[in-house]
Amino acid sequence: MRIGKYRLWEIIFLALVVIGMGVVMVIFFANLPVENTSLGIDLIFDRMRGGDIRYEVVNGLRNPPWSAIFFMPIANFDMRVAWGIWSYITLIILVLAVPTTRRKGIFFLSIALMLTSFPTLRVLADGQIDAQIIAGVLLIVYAMRHENPYILTLGALWATAKPQAVFLFMPFVAWAMFRHWKPRNWMLAGGLTLAIVIPLSIWRGREWLAALGGTYQAGSIIDMSIAAALNRLEFVPSPLILAVWLLILLLSIAIALLTPPTITREKASFLISASLLLAPYSAGNSVIIILAVGALALLQTRFAFGLGLFILADIFYPFNRPAFIDVYAYYWTFFLSVSWLIFARVLWTSRVRATPLTPHPDGALSS
Repeated sequence: MRIGKYRLWEIIFLALVVIGMGVVMVIFFANLPVENTSLGIDLIFDRMRGGDIRYEVVNGLRNPPWSAIFFMPIANFDMRVAWGIWSYITLIILVLAVPTTRRKGIFFLSIALMLTSFPTLRVLADGQIDAQIIAGVLLIVYAMRHENPYILTLGALWATAKPQAVFLFMPFVAWAMFRHWKPRNWMLAGGLTLAIVIPLSIWRGREWLAALGGTYQAGSIIDMSIAAALNRLEFVPSPLILAVWLLILLLSIAIALLTPPTITREKASFLISASLLLAPYSAGNSVIIILAVGALALLQTRFAFGLGLFILADIFYPFNRPAFIDVYAYYWTFFLSVSWLIFARVLWTSRVRATPLTPHPDGALSS
């Protein structure tokens, strides 16, 4: 396929713009006055220098080694330079997460809402890696639709960078893959994933589990899981907390199994919302996953729900001050609960309208 002269110049111009914006962003972050501030508090790059990973309970890395290795190429840059590079990659991932549509107004509104949302700015300011999870989940959604074991493997390695966000989603993906894919494809996906995970787990898996098990923020004021939120209230009895936890778990499993078995952005967001609510520990930065994976999709199919989630996320803009630290995690617990209910309703109504999918003799889905 030949590329026309004008088309080639358009590609060159776009490439120069992308590179130029990246350089500007790196320079901006490289000159940020971060001393005596909380900016970049969660940067992981200083824990991965020299081709190694430093796992510690307090200041070390807590992301699994098979996800962390993807950051090693930029880990040896100056900390602020690496921060700028990753922040730019984060913005690119968030833009690419916007579904394409012929309705240009919705498309550009989606980009604007995503890039200016409070969780986006919070993730950039803290140096969090949630964009890796977003990219991984979207790759999984694509791979499941096209039965591509290679893309699924890459998606699984990225999506599990924060296991607490996907511990319900990934088993459902595995179940759907085993049920509907051709055996050679799901065995290839499983084999490729294990070929990467097992050696890296032998290398640093024990240290990772030790750091993960010692998460000192669990139950703290920044923990937005449902059990942590209810425990902090101090008047909710433990049996009731357990009952609420089990109710969310059982309803999540039931709705996931009783609705169409396809892996959609809405189903992924539903299970991720449930995972963050039920996890032993989850922090407010991770709500950006719900916006990028699910709310962007809802803007095109159920606009009021999608816009409502962005509005709920941005309400905290004026309250991002130390005086409101006591309500920070409570608010995101509320946001997750609303998100879980919205995506549950979306999935349940789609159960009525969807055409049933039946397994093809060779393992593929047919309608």
